Amino acid sequence: MIEPRTVPGVYIKELNAFPNSAVQVATAVPVFIGYTQTNMFQGKSLKNKPVQLNSLTEYVAFFESGASPGPTIQYELTAVDPAKGPSPDITLNGTGYTIAPVVSTQFYMYNAIQLFFQNGGSTCYVISIGTYELGQPKKDDFMPEGKPSVFDILKGVQDPTLILIPDALLFASEPDYYTLMNASLNHCNDVQSRMSLMDIWGGDKITDPLDFLAAQASKTDPINSYRNGMTSPFLNYGACYYPFVNTNVVSANNITGANIKGGFAPYADSDTSTKAATDIKNNVAAILALPNTNASQASAIHNALTATSPNYQNLMKLVSLKINCLPVAPAVAGAIAVVDATQGVWKAPANVGLISVQSPVLNIDDDLQSNMNVDAITGKSVNAIRPFTGFGVLIWGARTLDGNSQDWRYISVRRTLIMIEQSVKLATRAYVFANNDANTWLNLKSMIENFLTGVWKQGGLAGAVPADAFSVFVGLGSTMTAQDILDGYLDVSVLVAVTHPAEFIEITFQQQLQKS
Repeated sequence: MIEPRTVPGVYIKELNAFPNSAVQVATAVPVFIGYTQTNMFQGKSLKNKPVQLNSLTEYVAFFESGASPGPTIQYELTAVDPAKGPSPDITLNGTGYTIAPVVSTQFYMYNAIQLFFQNGGSTCYVISIGTYELGQPKKDDFMPEGKPSVFDILKGVQDPTLILIPDALLFASEPDYYTLMNASLNHCNDVQSRMSLMDIWGGDKITDPLDFLAAQASKTDPINSYRNGMTSPFLNYGACYYPFVNTNVVSANNITGANIKGGFAPYADSDTSTKAATDIKNNVAAILALPNTNASQASAIHNALTATSPNYQNLMKLVSLKINCLPVAPAVAGAIAVVDATQGVWKAPANVGLISVQSPVLNIDDDLQSNMNVDAITGKSVNAIRPFTGFGVLIWGARTLDGNSQDWRYISVRRTLIMIEQSVKLATRAYVFANNDANTWLNLKSMIENFLTGVWKQGGLAGAVPADAFSVFVGLGSTMTAQDILDGYLDVSVLVAVTHPAEFIEITFQQQLQKS
């Protein structure tokens, strides 16, 4: 280009007329941390590496290499004396049995991912900290002594805005669960860009409201234990849900005798009507005990018993119910993604129906929830999952764990501020090392005001006019002193009025005199 004013002629000079714009960051991108079938993909290790996924198909391709995705959870039957207790889960051939999962085979990650996508989730991250071969989940796999924890790994990943660790609910030690959850809240406070979604430890244990009331009276209920265990000072970065839910995520077609430890011959009907059923009853345990049971042979056994054995049918129904009892936070994460996409992050993720959820394990009514939603002693609110006739199973709570805080009581307020903070932070990077003068201040102020005006127009900020919704201050004598400028500080002050959910709607009726 010819140097201007050296040759006679007309020259064009283009100048930027508008400040940089701030763009809203993604708000509903969870990261799931836990165990997978494999963490090798195309010869490369994915252990402790965040992997972005957009569908269940992608998750299976990366982390579930077996013919049957997900863990084969096995259940063990134990004969009980009804006179001595506990109450049997099922009675077969006149004998009562309790049924419990073999802890080394039970993992939640795969079904949690399914719940997330079925409830409308679109993008997520997965960090595999180990495979099913490690056995029962334990805290040291997430926070190994002397090595980086999963939260150290997460600090280098910008996109995730929600943290879920469903496998932690399977720890042998309840205090270990609280240690990990408190560490999660501390991490969220460090990065200030995400929240942690949690479930109550033992959220599947109490299924009867009367038992729950009795546990509350003696302060042995799971919610009281959770509140005592959560000691992090950063409660506003967490939200908790109760109870677990009964789902239909795992199809009955995927549940067979392979889910019964040691084979199921002892539980087949004692009185069989066909020779085929008798042969199966006598030989199935031996067949399943072989190291490489023929798949078609096992399938034939399953089909034959399903057709001939009422005991086997009842046992498979019970196993299906147990396997499909899952923590609800992954479904909530999917619902949050839908609410954010359709109404905005400032809409409380509550009064929303959950897909693939048939019922909560405990039917919570208004009386039971009163001590969950508002806790006068600790202020640690827990959001209920409740069924409503004609509406399905709904998320019936919108509070963070910091339920008594006037600033951070609501999930939508916390997440809206995270979105605004991170969006402005990323846009402001363009001005690092810019001249600390009035031109830069004006550009910064204009950029932030334009962004907040857009948020206000969408309904994210409260106020009849933009001036009522937000204020931005920057400049010498306003937010900075002359010494601040010499020291290289550029301070901006932003005030915002975030919309709050209408949590309690009160309608007053009274009679009036007849007027005509």
